[in-house]
This record gives sequence, C-alpha cells and structure tokens, in this order.
Amino acid sequence: MAESNVFRVPKDSTITLTDGSGSPKVVTLRIHSGTVAIVAGGVAIVRAKDTNGRFLGPPRDGGQAGATTVQIEVLVYEIDDGTDIAQADVFRQFAPAGSAAAGMATAGSSPDFTELDFKMALAAAGTNPAQEISVPRCVLQPGYTVTMSPEGLKVAGTFESAEVEP
Repeated sequence: MAESNVFRVPKDSTITLTDGSGSPKVVTLRIHSGTVAIVAGGVAIVRAKDTNGRFLGPPRDGGQAGATTVQIEVLVYEIDDGTDIAQADVFRQFAPAGSAAAGMATAGSSPDFTELDFKMALAAAGTNPAQEISVPRCVLQPGYTVTMSPEGLKVAGTFESAEVEP
C-alpha cells in the first residue's frame, strides 16, 4: 500500500447535522480548525473464570457497553443552516424539544430530545479520496458552549448516539 505525503487537516472537513422532518433541515459547519473526537460505545467483554479465579476460554460479547459519543470543539468559517437564525444560536435548536428557536424534528423516535444524524465529510486530499463518517440518531448533551473570539466563532459540544459504532 502506498503512503501519502498529503494529509487532511480540519480545514478539509465539514460537519453536517440533519433532522428527520419531511423536508430535512440541515446545519453545516465549515471547519477552520479544532478537534472532533468520536468514541465508539463498543461492547462489554465478558470472561468466565474457574474456581481458582483463572480465565476460561475466549471472551464473549456482553452487550453494549455505552453510547457512542462525538465531541466537537471547532472554530468555524461559517454555519449554514438554511434559516435566518443567528450563528450563535446554532446549538439551541438541538436542545430538548420545545425549547428551540428554530426547532428541528427528531431523526429517531425520541419525543423528549431532538435526534439528529451527524456526518463529518473529509475532502479529497492528494491521493486520499473523500471520506464520510456518520453517526445516526445523535442527541446533544447538556453543557455546549459557543465562544466569540477575534479568531471567529468557536462551538463545542458532545453528541451521543445509541449506536455501538459509527
């Protein structure tokens, strides 16, 4: 396999959040810099032990260990949401249903929270083809931040999904 000397950086990516309405509402964050960390919930590992406390045989799948999380902390060029809400209000519309300035419809079956489909698109760079990472039915955890600075608008928050892996 050939190695590439052209690496993707945050400026090569966008984050898209899509709701589940009939005419889907879409919010796109064009990233300038920052980090996006995706942690798969995975499955619990179960191991049987003998009476002496030694492990027996191979491990087994013990069911889902936790929620998959997507933590973003990014400085954005722009936020395109197809509406006229202020960019600083971007996360308010993902808050629990009924509290949003420009509410989005749930993409899943939760009546209490707005579930959105999260997608991070990485542009092609050199010999590296374009890629997408998707995590469906995400809920924004409480405690997001929106920071205005001389560099621009910085948004940070953690989404969680019941999916085992992205």
